[in-house]
Amino acid sequence: MRQIKTSMGFRLALIAAWLVALFMVLPVLIVLPASLTPNNYLSLTTPDTWTLKQYATFFDPGQRWLGPLIQSLVIASGSTIISVALGTACAVGIWRIGGRYGQWILLLVLTPLIVPVVALAIGSYKVWVQIGLFDTYIGAMIAHSVQTMPLVVLAILAALSTIDLTLERAVLSLGGSSWTFIRYVLIPVLRPAIFSSAALAFLLSWDELVMTIFVSGRTIVTLPKRMWEAVRTATDPVVAVAASVMIFATFALVVASFINDRRRLR
Repeated sequence: MRQIKTSMGFRLALIAAWLVALFMVLPVLIVLPASLTPNNYLSLTTPDTWTLKQYATFFDPGQRWLGPLIQSLVIASGSTIISVALGTACAVGIWRIGGRYGQWILLLVLTPLIVPVVALAIGSYKVWVQIGLFDTYIGAMIAHSVQTMPLVVLAILAALSTIDLTLERAVLSLGGSSWTFIRYVLIPVLRPAIFSSAALAFLLSWDELVMTIFVSGRTIVTLPKRMWEAVRTATDPVVAVAASVMIFATFALVVASFINDRRRLR
């Protein structure tokens, strides 16, 4: 093992991995300083001129940024609840059915990951208009959950693969009920996967743009949609602040998920 770590090939691979990681983090290192610019346009300035002026504008209720932030939080939270509840139930059903039928159901559930998001958004727009969900909070939540639920199903199925179905028969043979099995076996095993998949579903909904554009109008304006509109019409420096807020929220959820995994491993 020590020879592998000190070999030239390992060192080159490690350097390449760090370069790739640095390249992926580079946009973050540009967005954060850009959010501190004193100018009225997107620009990078020296640290001695940095100011929180753009952050004050972002959190000013009269500047049309705080509302989209709140809408994004509400829609992402609702979408996460829907996708985790339905995804967990669907995963447990697929796990119990198993065999060929379970595989076909899983393939059907994973369809939103296969179909291009634009095609899925166009279809959602037509259906949402007909059933009255267009430009509504519940419509946006359901549309987002259609995209996030397959990932929840995959995460829960991965956790369920560690459970032996004979455990349920053992619980029943000892006088327990199905609820006893769910409470003392199923839920403890699934709890870390549910938390991780909920964090992932929230982040995907929080960052969703294409689906939001198609299923919303003037009422629903999430933060990514507001950023897209601002970039189209002008080079508003507050866009960098909005991007920074999204980065901070993503980082906080990733850290929370990491801490949860560390506690579980202990």
